[in-house]
Amino acid sequence: MYTTITKIKQANKKAGGSFFDRGTMKFFNSKVESGVIKGKYFITSEKYEFFNPKRYTIRKITSTGSIDTIGNFCQFNSKRMASDYIKTKL
Repeated sequence: MYTTITKIKQANKKAGGSFFDRGTMKFFNSKVESGVIKGKYFITSEKYEFFNPKRYTIRKITSTGSIDTIGNFCQFNSKRMASDYIKTKL
């Protein structure tokens, strides 16, 4: 169980992951949009091209420190929809 995004970032880096590396986040134009939800989930946003809308993805840190996508990449139209999904379905 994690309590902060900083702790998730540290666990991912310690496991050899690069999910939160500046270059990775920039490539996907990704931002962390939430705190930790239910001890292991968080929400990111991604935006491709200036004219495309921002979309939201649910992420989960695994027991090994890797980051998994829950559902589909950019599945949600709003942060609220992603948050509600976590609260009601996960």
